[in-house]
Amino acid sequence: MRTLGKYGIKVKRNMEENYQSRFQELVNRGIIMDKLLKRENEIIDKKHKIEKQLKERYTKPVTNEFIVFARYNQMIEEMTEELLKEEIEEKI
Repeated sequence: MRTLGKYGIKVKRNMEENYQSRFQELVNRGIIMDKLLKRENEIIDKKHKIEKQLKERYTKPVTNEFIVFARYNQMIEEMTEELLKEEIEEKI
């Protein structure tokens, strides 16, 4: 059985905190892990699409300086995470 990754854990935490009755219903029905893994995969797919769009909009710097690439990648990661917040907070 596959374990939850970063996004699955965030979705689970959100469900436990904000949708307790729905979370408990899924636990009682024995399908919580299936739902969390499915939602995590959906978020990962969306993350890849968002990253691609951002990299098309904000082109990679033309330099050999590591720090410039690191800042660029950090910017893309932060923007992507911000755009994924709604996905993570959505009720499953």
